[in-house]
Amino acid sequence: MIPAKPQPIVAPPGAKSVAVKFTGPVLRDESIGHIPADGYSPMIVDLGLGGDQEVIRPQPQMKDGQPVMAEQTKVLDLKPYSPVTRALTRGAIGAAIGGIVGAVVGYFAGNLATFAATGAGLGAAAGGAWGAHSVQGDSVSTDWELTPVTRHRLDGYSHTPVAQTVTTTDSKGNSTTTTTGYWHYYSPNVELDRVGDHQFWDPVVHHSSDRKK
Repeated sequence: MIPAKPQPIVAPPGAKSVAVKFTGPVLRDESIGHIPADGYSPMIVDLGLGGDQEVIRPQPQMKDGQPVMAEQTKVLDLKPYSPVTRALTRGAIGAAIGGIVGAVVGYFAGNLATFAATGAGLGAAAGGAWGAHSVQGDSVSTDWELTPVTRHRLDGYSHTPVAQTVTTTDSKGNSTTTTTGYWHYYSPNVELDRVGDHQFWDPVVHHSSDRKK
């Protein structure tokens, strides 16, 4: 059964945020399992020296097979996206991607550091320009979104080995890059499972620039 949709959310003119009361599932942080912890290894195969890490997620509390629902308050941010902030964040992402691409090219060209720095600079400029443009003229609106009650479930993990390298240059200017080991990074793969057909109305903010994408 779908609950009745609440009345429209009303915010004072010029408000930067609004506190909205709604009825939703009571959540509590719980362990949903373990995955390997990040660690260093002298080889691409992780030796498991880092141990493991617990994965914590908010889970709906249950009573007699039903999710516990209660009145709660959610603060909605009514400020439009800032072109400056978005330029900085997208620039950082662009720098990281550009640095990786540049490092790969530089590795084969024999000048890893220069190519990585150049790639990072170009990536930062492109990412920053795109980020600022993408949110120009952004506006916000509030609404209610019919949302299913869900539980988190751990479904394995992703493993990313990152090589640690040292570059040396001889007296003739020839550079040699040597891999000294690997940092192993792990991130959980978490799925959401619906809890029966239970739903609730969640107060949300929509940004006009998000609809352009």
